Amino acid sequence: LIRTQVRDHLLGHFQPGLPFSVQHRVLPMLAYRPYEIQVALQDEVQEQVGLPVSVRDPQQVLSVVVSDAGGALEAHLGVSRTDHNLSAWPGGMRRFAREPDQVSRSEFKLLEALEAFGVTLDDAHHALDLGASPGGWTRILTGRGLRVVAVDPADLHPSVESHPLVTHLRATAGDAFSRRDLPVFDLVANDLRMEARHSAKLTVRAAGLLKPGAGTAIMTLKLPAKRPLRVLDDAMSILSARYRIRGARHLFHNRHEVTAHLSLT
Repeated sequence: LIRTQVRDHLLGHFQPGLPFSVQHRVLPMLAYRPYEIQVALQDEVQEQVGLPVSVRDPQQVLSVVVSDAGGALEAHLGVSRTDHNLSAWPGGMRRFAREPDQVSRSEFKLLEALEAFGVTLDDAHHALDLGASPGGWTRILTGRGLRVVAVDPADLHPSVESHPLVTHLRATAGDAFSRRDLPVFDLVANDLRMEARHSAKLTVRAAGLLKPGAGTAIMTLKLPAKRPLRVLDDAMSILSARYRIRGARHLFHNRHEVTAHLSLT
């Protein structure tokens, strides 16, 4: 039935030659497994219009939600360009492979943020990592060739601590800002474990250490269970004093926080 609906109503909405993927959601679990639906629809589109399948880098998406409506199978389908969606991954569930030298799961948060906001670090040389312990974000940044000043009173993972591109300041962020031997930074990374408004104030202070006209920041905003939107609005207002807010999103690897991408105003 679903293949018939795709064949009769949706094939004309695909753009010729562009790779596609199938994003599916089955509510609740039916006799059909989600993977079986995915494969069936992929085969249908390939048979009818010959488009290539790309799970990692699709340019258009066939979306389907299947549910049991009082004993009858009900499906909602649509076709869209990937750049019209919030994510190219099914349900926004971006997956990264765990690397052998990974030191924390928080690395996935930074990897997803860089990708989601389209942040390139090709021209960046120095980064300031606030709340660095155990060093996951620092490891990602050094892997991109940046020299990192990692600020945290706590220990870094030994593999991060000993990296030649890492300088570990065993200090709070506030104390670190008073130092006179810091370089000019291209990027401030802030994953501090503190309430969003306090963290935003520290990120504003860090703006004075960024390269004028070119500095950028990526930070996580920890929100309370009560009145989270009010706290988020307050934090954004604080950040707006020094930054242009380029984007702010819940990410798959950071669903309990909001991740923000900022640039100097």
